[in-house]
Amino acid sequence: MNKIENKIEDKGIFQKIYSFFDKILPFRKANENSFYRVKSIISTLIGIGVFIFLLVEILIAFNFMVSSNLFNKNKVDIKKEHNIAVLNFNEQITIDTYKRFKAKMDKFKKNKKIDSVLIVFNSGGGSPSASDDMANYILDFKKDKKVYVYVQSICASGAYYIASAANYIYANRNIKPNQTWS
Repeated sequence: MNKIENKIEDKGIFQKIYSFFDKILPFRKANENSFYRVKSIISTLIGIGVFIFLLVEILIAFNFMVSSNLFNKNKVDIKKEHNIAVLNFNEQITIDTYKRFKAKMDKFKKNKKIDSVLIVFNSGGGSPSASDDMANYILDFKKDKKVYVYVQSICASGAYYIASAANYIYANRNIKPNQTWS
């Protein structure tokens, strides 16, 4: 036996791999440096294999977390359908307006299919007493269903007083406070 074969017998797993490849490829004529070169190539291939395996596992885990909504703090039941009633409010606030508003909202309250109400405001306000009645009605209505307000163009004075009673208020992004028009 020559020096290389003696060193191979002392090397453990790498000598087994080296012996396997020695049967396939002609390493017998290789010198001692060839053995270490093969050992480093095998170590590199094993390292690359482990890296690819870990990368695939990370991608699978990330895909699972995204598909199961683990990143979403406000977990929303995607399967449930939400039925939202929309009420457009485009007039001055009066006692008659309050009566019509209350009648429509009562219908929404009785309808079991409706989860919440969206009121779209385009009103400059009106009667303080009617505005107060409508705001108090919304405060009572919120005990059963959520109320959302969307300010489309204007929601001033009594209209804003009413809107402030809702669960959430959203406004068109083009509306800017204290904007002056010439």
